[in-house]
Amino acid sequence: MCAKKTGSIEDLAVVGIDIGKDTFHLVGFDCSGQLVLRKQIKRLALEATFEKLPQCVVGMEACLSAHFVSRAGTGTVRSCPSCSIRCLRTSQSAR
Repeated sequence: MCAKKTGSIEDLAVVGIDIGKDTFHLVGFDCSGQLVLRKQIKRLALEATFEKLPQCVVGMEACLSAHFVSRAGTGTVRSCPSCSIRCLRTSQSAR
């Protein structure tokens, strides 16, 4: 079940990026935690998409593609290692 977008794009504060091979999934929230943005884009459309968005904090998994995203001029980029992302943990030893 998908959450409905409730805020406006001007209030965007944080964007999370799920990095895939050919596409990126963007999810954005405002300061109060309300969903503002949910979008799937192609890799080559990333820079054009972030030019339309206000400056915000961008969070993503640290991987080789993260360097591609961070050069797109997206604002403050914060990457975290995959071992700290809960949904990517496969066993108890990955802590």
